[in-house]
Amino acid sequence: MPQCHDDTSSASTVHVSIDQLSTIQDERRTDSTLDNDDSIRDEESQRPPTAAEIFTSKTTEGENNKEHQIIDQQIEDETCVDNPKGVKGMLFNGKTIAMLLVVGGGTAVAFQSAANGAMRVTAGRSFSAVTNFVVGLFMEILAFLFDILILKTPKPTIKGLKESPWFSWIGGILGTYYVIVNIFTVTQMGAGVVLSVFVCAQVIMGCIMDHFGLTGIPKRRYSIWRILASLGLIGCVAVITIF
Repeated sequence: MPQCHDDTSSASTVHVSIDQLSTIQDERRTDSTLDNDDSIRDEESQRPPTAAEIFTSKTTEGENNKEHQIIDQQIEDETCVDNPKGVKGMLFNGKTIAMLLVVGGGTAVAFQSAANGAMRVTAGRSFSAVTNFVVGLFMEILAFLFDILILKTPKPTIKGLKESPWFSWIGGILGTYYVIVNIFTVTQMGAGVVLSVFVCAQVIMGCIMDHFGLTGIPKRRYSIWRILASLGLIGCVAVITIF
């Protein structure tokens, strides 16, 4: 019986030794594979890049640079629009430029009234209106040619003109009415009173048109604040007229 026990222990020892040897061989194989992979990566890193790889790398780098430039430009544009406190935002804000143009237009209308009144005194009311529209026609032709030839705005087409709504053709008639009324009244009431009444009427009518979306413009409700502002404007006109 002791001899059997010794044989069993020896067999177990041999079996354990074989398992350990297999484990060691597996570890060596793994280490050898890792060393081979490292050697391959080192060779690839030392190998000079091919023309295709250089082209792909430059193309990817160029695309990334373009994406960064676009993102930077978007951030700059948003900063200009959303940060009115900045000097650059104030100068390049589209609303600010539009407001300055509107102020310039209002100033031009005031001078136009005075000029038409002076022409009425020296040459008569009807000739003053004719002069106004002849000179205006000449300037409009120049502006039209500049818009078509320089700014490359699409030219009007016969089809587009036929599809225009009826009220789009009465702008000239309404403009003529405005100029003639201006000529008749500015020398009697003064430029300040005439223009303040014009502006008040324009603002109130504009709010009404916004409220109902007349002539296809986007609707904007005639809110209580707009109504109060219109009443305040009427009060301003009354003060200008009386005093």
